Amino acid sequence: SAVVLSVPEDNATNQGISPTLRWLSTADATSYWLQLGTSSTFASGVVISDSTLTGTTKSVNGLSNNTKYYWHVRAKNSSGAGGFSPVWSFTTVEGTPATVALSVPRAASRSV
Repeated sequence: SAVVLSVPEDNATNQGISPTLRWLSTADATSYWLQLGTSSTFASGVVISDSTLTGTTKSVNGLSNNTKYYWHVRAKNSSGAGGFSPVWSFTTVEGTPATVALSVPRAASRSV
């Protein structure tokens, strides 16, 4: 049967750049295959394609700020793999602004 995704919720916004993805366990599954990317078709922009997961979570690090990501999961066992879950998406938080550099007015020089 198809895997049911859990966290982050579909279309979630303001997600951190190091989220933990979670899904519900599937009867008879011995492992899971997770794909995460910037394209809903996973034809390009794949960030993670991990078919060796034995648990129902995956911690992800180093995603880009202000970016929409798509993910789905499928269950596997010795008989083969089930279909992928429906594709969910989430958007990461905006990055912090760059440090401001002052340019004018310049500090007046003092003569002694």
